[in-house]
Amino acid sequence: MKKRDLVLAAALFAVAASAFMALRLLPGGTQASVRVDGRLIWQARLDGPAQSRVIDTPWGQNTVEIGEGQARILSADCSNQSCVRQRAIDRRGQALVCLPHRLVVSIEGSSGVDGISGGGAP
Repeated sequence: MKKRDLVLAAALFAVAASAFMALRLLPGGTQASVRVDGRLIWQARLDGPAQSRVIDTPWGQNTVEIGEGQARILSADCSNQSCVRQRAIDRRGQALVCLPHRLVVSIEGSSGVDGISGGGAP
């Protein structure tokens, strides 16, 4: 290897390490939203106690838990169970997806509205 190659490799490593650290330092979200086929079904704060809900869709059923700083899918009646095997999410921009049920759980920032809804469908 030439000196230029080592400098280039070190520069690429520094850029990759910086990008990784920047992504890890992004602020966490403040709430999680559950959507089915694009429609908001449930929204709850992440910093509250854990609460779980059974989400019935025309395509199947999921149990979602939000609280204690994270959101996760506890159970689903779909055949592949990949949504249940996904790790819990806790950072803004992360999402859990159950494709067979068209369900998406996503972490978002504050909506600017006091008292985020813990209720059911709008």
